[in-house]
Amino acid sequence: MKKTPQCLECETLAANIFCDLPTDLVGLLNEKKIARDYKRKHILFFEGNPTQGIYCIKSGRVKVFKTGPEGKQYILQIAEPKGILGLESVFSNRHFACTAEVIEDGVICFIEKEVIFEILKRNPSTAIKITHILAKELKESDEERLELAQSAVRERLARLLSILSQSHGKKVTNGVLIDLRLSREEMAEMIGTAAETAMRLLKEFKEEKLVEVKGKEITVLDQDGLAKTGQIL
Repeated sequence: MKKTPQCLECETLAANIFCDLPTDLVGLLNEKKIARDYKRKHILFFEGNPTQGIYCIKSGRVKVFKTGPEGKQYILQIAEPKGILGLESVFSNRHFACTAEVIEDGVICFIEKEVIFEILKRNPSTAIKITHILAKELKESDEERLELAQSAVRERLARLLSILSQSHGKKVTNGVLIDLRLSREEMAEMIGTAAETAMRLLKEFKEEKLVEVKGKEITVLDQDGLAKTGQIL
């Protein structure tokens, strides 16, 4: 029988908003949380659904996206282990503003919003952490919208690959392998363009020896060149 994750032993807890909780509140969190194994393609929550609580990622990855009026997906982030989803919706007391889909099998814990509010009542420092996190996310969101409006598609793709090589990169013999198997459609959704355009630009980057492409595997060969193309340097 598989052992249920324990909050006191969890590396994820030590790295997120609950890191300084006293033992009694960690016990409350451990008692009330619901830990589940999720398979790829499982939907954690849908855009527009009532907010029930937050999701804490112990392992696996989750794609967070919004759907436009024409049905097209716009990926907002790829959430990693130690990440928390749903905070902004819980504290705005409304429906989920986006959809979250598991893209890599993993273990994710659900915590009801009533439990979160009880913890905040008994440990105000956690509320301060959440305020800082939400303010940072709002600032980053504003900056991303500005970049999206001002940058050419070629720059946006180069910037995306450069950022992914830093956040999801794994050193290999010839460069940095992006350890995230995104489809061309998903990459296009992250920069607001068509899949065909993303494919054409990837081919150009390959010809310029900025990247190596093998199926869904992308290896960045020239990090400085890619950053320069993305106007990061």
